[in-house]
Amino acid sequence: MAEIDGLAEPTETRSSQTGSWGEEIHGLAEIPDEPLDQAEIGVVEPGEFSASGETPATPFGRDLQEWSGPLMRLGFSFVAGFSLGYALAFFLKLTLVIVGGLLLALFGLQYVSLVEVNWPGIQAYYEAFVAWMQPRAGSFREFVISNIPAAGMAGLGLLLGLRKK
Repeated sequence: MAEIDGLAEPTETRSSQTGSWGEEIHGLAEIPDEPLDQAEIGVVEPGEFSASGETPATPFGRDLQEWSGPLMRLGFSFVAGFSLGYALAFFLKLTLVIVGGLLLALFGLQYVSLVEVNWPGIQAYYEAFVAWMQPRAGSFREFVISNIPAAGMAGLGLLLGLRKK
């Protein structure tokens, strides 16, 4: 070994049986030139059981291979936007059903004169909420415009997530 300013520099060459510093590598198999047959490595189709009969098979490996390329090209913003859109669509539908049911119940109770609804008071609360929300929506718009590339992919992901059924 050659020493430069007190530091040892490796001079051994790397081979298939030794590591970069000359130590032996144990327990590593050679990588085959041809892809393995799925039966050899124990891959089974979804819904089938493995050879031991204990563990149900999952298509995780195949899905990971199908989706990893496109997701890496689109980036984190798209994936985050898609996930947010998918979750937002679910919660939006659930919220609309609950609010619609409550409004129908309220209209029905007012119709049979069991409840008196102060509609001008509700309108005042709504107008106060809109006045509170307008400056916040403007600052959100400025944030999105300042980050256009990430925001574009996040917006695309959000739209696709909302459309996903």
